[in-house]
Amino acid sequence: MKLWFLIVASLVTGSFQSVNSSDLDQLQFDGATLVQVVEYMREKAKEPRMRNIICDPRIDTERKVTLYLNHISMGNALMCLLDHADLDYRLDEHAVVIVPKWEGELGKRKPHPAESIARFPDVSKSAGCLFDHVEFADVPIKDVVRYISDRSVEVNPEMGGINVVFNHYVDPDMSVSLDLKQVTVARLLYRISQLTQLEIRPEPFAICLDPPGTKALSEARRKLRRRDRLAKLSESGGNSGKMRGKGYTIGRIPNDPRSPTHPDYVGSSADDIRTRTNALNNVYKWVNGKWTFVRYGSGDPHHPTLDENGRRLITPNLDAASLR
Repeated sequence: MKLWFLIVASLVTGSFQSVNSSDLDQLQFDGATLVQVVEYMREKAKEPRMRNIICDPRIDTERKVTLYLNHISMGNALMCLLDHADLDYRLDEHAVVIVPKWEGELGKRKPHPAESIARFPDVSKSAGCLFDHVEFADVPIKDVVRYISDRSVEVNPEMGGINVVFNHYVDPDMSVSLDLKQVTVARLLYRISQLTQLEIRPEPFAICLDPPGTKALSEARRKLRRRDRLAKLSESGGNSGKMRGKGYTIGRIPNDPRSPTHPDYVGSSADDIRTRTNALNNVYKWVNGKWTFVRYGSGDPHHPTLDENGRRLITPNLDAASLR
């Protein structure tokens, strides 16, 4: 459905391909603790590394977990657990380590291309799974999710069911009321998101329901992480990644006398002098042995959005193509 093309999702590939050999017919927990779920998955796992799932000491292992999954691989079940509990993972040589969010592999992944979302298993299933009648009267969202998972198995047993996961910060007792006939699961979820203001986020392992504003916060977090990486590049001249060989840098360069932000720097124009106090995300290029001002960044309070020609300025999400 075109509906799904409007939603950006993160791709999970590669890292868990080797641990997807252990299939579970059913994995259902209602208010279990994280440590209980992890212990259960260790017992059911066949792949050695999955039998060594451990939690970082900073993780609250008593946090509650509510999951209703059918016909799912062990690797995808772990991804559902991490998504629901708002956690991340790190792969060690002989173990999978559960770590705080944004500190593991998931935090490094880029948004998946929208055109590929329709190929995610649960997304394609949801578009083809038809319920003849669905009626909820103040039903908790956790029971709605369980109904969709179990009913989809009954309607299309050969598909193996549709797995839906709601985030740890979604109230499991949030009520849903609706009455629909001849509705696909995709349309049903869309209607639920309209009623509850929850955000739909398709993933390769499940369809996820997030609290309002999650997508915007995640995008802001990615931009901040990118800006932090660029700040680190600035200390070495910015010659890395897309900027390799172009000599660009962004923002302040601490204790570097070549920088227009350094007290000992003597600029040759009013622009250079002004950047000494307002150089936040401003862009410079190394030319003839010194850093040369290129343009103002979005953080400059005197030039927040436009340059002298009315063109859009560089943002913290620096793109090398815009500087050519």
